[in-house]
Amino acid sequence: MEDSDHQPTHSGALIGSNDDLLTEILLRLPVTSILLFKSVSKHWRLLLRHRHFTHRYDKISKSPGFFYS
Repeated sequence: MEDSDHQPTHSGALIGSNDDLLTEILLRLPVTSILLFKSVSKHWRLLLRHRHFTHRYDKISKSPGFFYS
């Protein structure tokens, strides 16, 4: 059995490598989580700052326009 503190799980690696699936999960999180998750990795930061994600998030968010300045 792998040590979950040091090695990614199979399901975690699957989600992390599938941008569409990761995006669908991230779209359902509150803004505070999104802001924190930008520091997880360069890949996540790019994904969360991508125009496609921000546009979709603003459509479903309770605080539209949050990502646009």
